[in-house]
Amino acid sequence: MRGKTINLYLPEYDYGYVNWLLPIFSKDNIKVDVRKLPSSKHENILVLTGGEDISPRMYGSTNDSCFKLNTKRDHHDWNALSFADRHNIPVIGICRGAQMCAVYNKHRLVQHATGHMEEHKITFMDGEEYMMTSSHHQMMLLKPYKRTYSNYVMLAWSTKAQSKIYMPDQMREPEIVYFPDTHQLAIQGHPERLDQSSALIKKLQFIVTDMMKTDNFGVWI
Repeated sequence: MRGKTINLYLPEYDYGYVNWLLPIFSKDNIKVDVRKLPSSKHENILVLTGGEDISPRMYGSTNDSCFKLNTKRDHHDWNALSFADRHNIPVIGICRGAQMCAVYNKHRLVQHATGHMEEHKITFMDGEEYMMTSSHHQMMLLKPYKRTYSNYVMLAWSTKAQSKIYMPDQMREPEIVYFPDTHQLAIQGHPERLDQSSALIKKLQFIVTDMMKTDNFGVWI
C-alpha cells in the first residue's frame, strides 16, 4: 500500500467525518486526497456522511414520522452509491450514510425511534462492548431480521434496546452492518466524535486497515 493515493470521496458535508480514518493512511505514508466529486472509477473509498432524514419514497413507503427531508441529497447519495457499486469502490456510511447503505441494499428504515440521541453501549459479534456516540432518530431495519443473512452481516448492535416506541420482537438495534454484495460498511454512530485514542476507534481502524490491505471487506467477518 505504500505510495498509493487513497481518495476519500465526500459527496456532502465536511472534512471532520473522516478524521478517524486519516491516521490509518498517514502511518503508511499514503497520500490522502479528500474530494467532493468523483473524477473516475479510481476513487478508493466513498464516505457518505450524516444529515437529514431519508425520504421513505426511497424504500417504497410513505412518510409517517420523518422530520426534515432532503430529497435532492437522497438522489445525490444514491447516485454516488450506484457509481461505487459499478466500479467496485468500498463504501463507509456514517449515520445517515449508513441508513442510505441499508436502503440501497433493499432494506428499510424505522422512521422514528427514541433513545439514540445519546452515547450508549454497543456489542460486537465477538462479545466486546464499547461506548458509541449516537445522534439519530431513524434506524436501519433489516429484513428478514437475522444477525447474519445472505446480503448483510450485523457486526455490532445496541447492547440494550434503546428505543421505547419501536422494537419488533427479538430485534436487535443495528449499529454496524456490512453489506458484502456492495462492499458497504454502515456505521450508525459517529466515530469522528469519539476520543480518537479510544479502543473503539482502534477497532474500527483495524477493520478498515484490513479491508484496504486485501481489497476485500469480507476477510475480517
